[in-house]
Amino acid sequence: MSEHEIRLMKPADVPALESLLRDSTDSTVFHRPEWHEAIRATYGHSCDYWLAFRGGRVEGAFPVVHMRVPFLGAKMVAMTYQMHSGHPIGRPETHAALVEAAVARARTCGVRHLEIRHTEPIPWLETLGFRRLESGLCTSSMGLDGVSFATVRRNHRRSVRSAEQQGLTVEVSDSLDDLRAFWRLYRQEGRSLGAPQAGWGFYESMHRVAPACYRLFLARVAGRVVGGLFTLGDGNMAFARNAAYSSAEALATHAGAALYWHAIADATARGVRCFNCGLSWERDQGLIHWKEGWGAVTRPVHLYALPVREMPPAPGGYFEGYRAAKAVWRRMPLALADR
Repeated sequence: MSEHEIRLMKPADVPALESLLRDSTDSTVFHRPEWHEAIRATYGHSCDYWLAFRGGRVEGAFPVVHMRVPFLGAKMVAMTYQMHSGHPIGRPETHAALVEAAVARARTCGVRHLEIRHTEPIPWLETLGFRRLESGLCTSSMGLDGVSFATVRRNHRRSVRSAEQQGLTVEVSDSLDDLRAFWRLYRQEGRSLGAPQAGWGFYESMHRVAPACYRLFLARVAGRVVGGLFTLGDGNMAFARNAAYSSAEALATHAGAALYWHAIADATARGVRCFNCGLSWERDQGLIHWKEGWGAVTRPVHLYALPVREMPPAPGGYFEGYRAAKAVWRRMPLALADR
């Protein structure tokens, strides 16, 4: 039994939380209060940020996002809009008590279910009533210690060199105008792929409330933006979050390879510990092979759900299902798709 006091975070607790985040090797940008403020500002989702205190010191943290979707009800997710880890951080003896507090709140709020996602199995969750689901998803990450251009797969190195020979350059930008230019490419490519994407509100919110939590890489040819990569991160790990490099010009100039290498090299130079290449559907072996070419190791995403009212569907089904909806999305005018 934990001897810690478990309660929701108050504004005055933020400095104590910051101390935990600095000391923890498991924390990510998704544990930062700014990330949750950006999610609230964009989508209206609230965050229950559970903290474990002992002697006035925060020794454990567990943010859980409360998502309410019209006509679909509500659910709680640790954590939403990413599939790397929602496991509590801090001292291990605090973890069960933090989750139990979230479970009690989920039951009183009447949500459909509470989800926790992690890159490792968490068998003790099953003793609290959680059920393990096959997510159908995996994530690819690489440690950056010792990474160099020579350690990258040969085909990737060739693509990066080809991009340079064709005059493609990659720059880091913190300009709101450049962020909008990236978003325009991103939404066009997302529609062509039949995949609804984050609207402008998300990027504007990140720029306004969490500018230190993202980096924008832009690929240019003769001054024109032909591709971009939007990464999230803190001092521990950088995440390749959103990308736009599937247009004909981007593919011809190998913009994707150039953007990825510059993002990896940038994170390495800044002393970031790991680089996460993002989610993949487990059957998309081509994409997984491409990510592993940078040095990444792929692991399954473990999903645990507590059914308060019902069990959630496996998220991997999105990649094979919704064919009619995706076909409609491809034909939808961008002005409507952005709403």
